[in-house]
Amino acid sequence: MTKYSVTARKTNSSLQVDAHTRGIHNTLDEPKANGGTNTGLNPVELELGSLGASLQETARKLSASNNLPYGFLFMQ
Repeated sequence: MTKYSVTARKTNSSLQVDAHTRGIHNTLDEPKANGGTNTGLNPVELELGSLGASLQETARKLSASNNLPYGFLFMQ
């Protein structure tokens, strides 16, 4: 089983957090209306984006295992 590791650290800027793994950095923050600086996705937006990426990967695998062109699932 693959092990995943992400480090998240609070920055000096309001509610901003720097999350990084494999040398890739992502800024998480809140909109100004919620006390942040609006410099990155908030945690809910990040989670929704992760779900979308997961669904995309599942669709790719399903299309391959059913001998369908990958784009077929998105043309309906």
